[in-house]
Amino acid sequence: MHEGDDETVYMLEGEMTAVIDGTPHRLAAGQSIFLARGVPHQLINISRRPAHYILIGTPAIFDRFLEEAGRELAPGEAAEPPTPVELDRLRTASSKFGIILLSAFPAKD
Repeated sequence: MHEGDDETVYMLEGEMTAVIDGTPHRLAAGQSIFLARGVPHQLINISRRPAHYILIGTPAIFDRFLEEAGRELAPGEAAEPPTPVELDRLRTASSKFGIILLSAFPAKD
């Protein structure tokens, strides 16, 4: 949940589920969804295939969070569940950028 920024997701390829305040919304290529600040949400890749989307953050601070909390996958590397070290880095960066990780994080798909 973001305290100070909104997000808009526009799907380019693949499928995702956006869980917004507990309600799942299926997204396919060409669809978009608005994720308001203060509302719990999570994006989950439901297809197990690559999904590509554009994320527009307002104001633009989420990119700095990703730089600190995440890492870029190597070519051909598939995303895996986060390690304890990665979760610690995520938790540390989230408080710095006004992101609240809820107790059910990460949600199971």
